[in-house]
Amino acid sequence: MLSKIDIEKYIGKGIYIVPFTRDNIKENSINLKLSDKAWTLKPSKNGTRQYNQASLACNKNIITLVPHTTTVVYTEEVIALNSKFGGTFHAKVGVVAKGIVFSSTMIGPLYCGHLMVLLQNPTDNPISLNVGDTFISLALYKLRTKLRHETVNSNSGGHVEKLADLGIRPGNGIMKWLDEDWKKDIVKIKEKFAQESEYQEIKRKQNQKKLIIAIVMALAIGFLVYIIMCKFYSHQNIVAKLVSFTSSIVAFVSTILFEKIFDQFFSRLFNK
Repeated sequence: MLSKIDIEKYIGKGIYIVPFTRDNIKENSINLKLSDKAWTLKPSKNGTRQYNQASLACNKNIITLVPHTTTVVYTEEVIALNSKFGGTFHAKVGVVAKGIVFSSTMIGPLYCGHLMVLLQNPTDNPISLNVGDTFISLALYKLRTKLRHETVNSNSGGHVEKLADLGIRPGNGIMKWLDEDWKKDIVKIKEKFAQESEYQEIKRKQNQKKLIIAIVMALAIGFLVYIIMCKFYSHQNIVAKLVSFTSSIVAFVSTILFEKIFDQFFSRLFNK
């Protein structure tokens, strides 16, 4: 199971969530939010099929769980995992405390799309949930051996193929939302995730840590080299050699930075 530190380490490197909220990463899970896509299932009484036509369960950003029924909801987030990761879902304590029974399930490697979740209300009273609130937690695991041959998860795309069996007729607008092309492609999800501001902040802090570590290591190596050189050269020769070496490094780094700056400048210029 991945801890908060692990999740922040691998986020953007095989784990992608759009939209992404950093505060939803907890000690060993990621909390996910309710979308306004929700339906109350109506069990069939004639036995010819399991469910009759489902009814919409969301009104004015409030999802109502009817007593003694099952409600299908979708997460606001689109999730994508590469071949190295899988996960399981768990109800939040606040949700369970309301009397809601959560149908726990899992997410497999190479999944892409929104997540379909079934919530049951076994009580005698309606239960209300707010759209945008977090309601389930995704615990992630790293596979000991990543998948090598599979390139597509058969359950990708928010399980839209199961909607008809549940008596759900989502309508063109909702189907378009669920079935957008980018939500079924890990490469496109990765591109959108890279633009998430809170991920960019994580990446910036990670790069700062890497830079500090690199500087400390460079200073330690430089000091070690100086100690070794003291045994073979005079003080003046050591200073001259270090100055020459440092100048070469600065020139090399400057060349790389200037090339990168010019590349970005011209790419933006021509894109305009």
